[in-house]
Amino acid sequence: MIGQLNQSAWDLHTDGNIRLRFYARNSFGNNSFTEVRIEKDTSAPVITIQSPTTNQLCGIELH
Repeated sequence: MIGQLNQSAWDLHTDGNIRLRFYARNSFGNNSFTEVRIEKDTSAPVITIQSPTTNQLCGIELH
């Protein structure tokens, strides 16, 4: 199987549900396809670090 997404078409879609269709043809000339639905989300993730806290030392034993 060889293929690629059309980047220009992908970029035109806004965030949300997208339907991708994959087509195939066998050596006898029979065609078929299958579909998958994906969620396109280009928003940056929000990361919250809860541990270690500010100025907390980790992995160090103080004597």
